[in-house]
Amino acid sequence: MLDVCQADCNANQVADACDLLTGIGLDCDASGVLDSCEVDCNGPCDGDGDGQTVVLCDCDDANGTAWAQPGPAVGLELAPAGAATALTWSAPASPGASALTYDTLRASAPDGFVDAVVCLDVAGTDTLSADPDTPAAGSVYYYLIRVDNGCPGAGNAGTNSDGVLRQTGPCRR
Repeated sequence: MLDVCQADCNANQVADACDLLTGIGLDCDASGVLDSCEVDCNGPCDGDGDGQTVVLCDCDDANGTAWAQPGPAVGLELAPAGAATALTWSAPASPGASALTYDTLRASAPDGFVDAVVCLDVAGTDTLSADPDTPAAGSVYYYLIRVDNGCPGAGNAGTNSDGVLRQTGPCRR
């Protein structure tokens, strides 16, 4: 029961101290005042200081360098490079973080990126890679670039022709 001497700044009929103890209310700045009752020029709680909040869809409020899932790599190009194939691409238009890494994936079939994927590069920091192998006569290789930025999840390997995010499996060498 709420007593007239107890603060209830959010008018939910529960003492603010109880809201804080039970986790119903947040106090991100440890001021002892419910965040919902404070005038805060920084907006809702931003636990990692990246300018984004969990309330505003921050992917990981414990990681100040990432705030959203990355977009896909764009403009993948292949070119002969001696006996190898050089792969180059551009970073996503929406990186969602201050730093990105790239996995260069190869498969022998267009639907082989889940079970039979080969990773040519893992967590590369530049936008180029090389494949030293050549497909057998009459065969082709398929390539994807999976972008990661530290947000939880498997990274972004782009979408299929229906606009559905591509699924990719773990790397094997």
